[in-house]
Amino acid sequence: HAHKYESKNKYIDIVGIMKYTGEEYCEDSQNFEIKIFENSIPVEIDFFERKIIFCNEGVWTGIKIKSFEETMELIKKDIEKIRYDKKFEIIKNNKVVGAVKIIKIVNEKIIKYKNKE
Repeated sequence: HAHKYESKNKYIDIVGIMKYTGEEYCEDSQNFEIKIFENSIPVEIDFFERKIIFCNEGVWTGIKIKSFEETMELIKKDIEKIRYDKKFEIIKNNKVVGAVKIIKIVNEKIIKYKNKE
């Protein structure tokens, strides 16, 4: 099943499947944090196929890392742990509201960080 990654935001960093478990619905292009081990990194979520998702729905998602360079410096010791098929918690207002499974790393800068050192 080929999936076309279409995003309104042309500058996504990661493609994933987000499963939302929050009590309320979730709107497209909202701001969240993704927990990468000890670090919570600020991201913007962009749904490919939907505008709104509800509890326990999974959707293809584009993830844009905010403050990219600063975030990469923050998580560089854990960068190898960002790999395909790994799930990470999604946090909104200090509460876990779902998880995202990474499907593809789109931004080549992340791969370059992974290959450093």
